[in-house]
Amino acid sequence: MFVYKTSGVCSTEIHVEVKDKVIENVEFVRGCPGNLFGISMLVKGMNIDEAIQNKVLIAEEGELLAQTNYQKP
Repeated sequence: MFVYKTSGVCSTEIHVEVKDKVIENVEFVRGCPGNLFGISMLVKGMNIDEAIQNKVLIAEEGELLAQTNYQKP
């Protein structure tokens, strides 16, 4: 698991667990609990490339990918 520190949004951190390119768990610290719970359920089991391509999770200049130790093919 890694912790992504956000800026300019309600959530202060995003905790993401990725295994074999699949998102196993996402937790948000602070923010709107209903919406963020929905997002975390939406991406659970999703391929990380899909989540980023569909803009469910945003990779700022590859930072999300770098922090998950995931290399794009």
